[in-house]
Amino acid sequence: METQQLSSDMKDFFGSEVFKDFENKVVKEAVSAANETARKELNLFKFEMLYPNIVSEKEREEVEREVIEFRDEKWKKALEEAGGDEQKALELI
Repeated sequence: METQQLSSDMKDFFGSEVFKDFENKVVKEAVSAANETARKELNLFKFEMLYPNIVSEKEREEVEREVIEFRDEKWKKALEEAGGDEQKALELI
């Protein structure tokens, strides 16, 4: 008897306008997030395809070296500010 009541209550809840509105909102947000992620991935793909064709290998290597140096400097500074605690340093970056 209790199981039947619970089952009936669940059907009433899942069939309610409140639940349907909530479900629609969640689905719309999920679809929107998925679309945004797909758009970002596509833009990244386009960039990765174009970049080597418009920037010389020498320039790419120089930029890569500069990025590595920049990251190393930021890491050292964060590690220093965190008193050597790597976990805290990660949070500072």
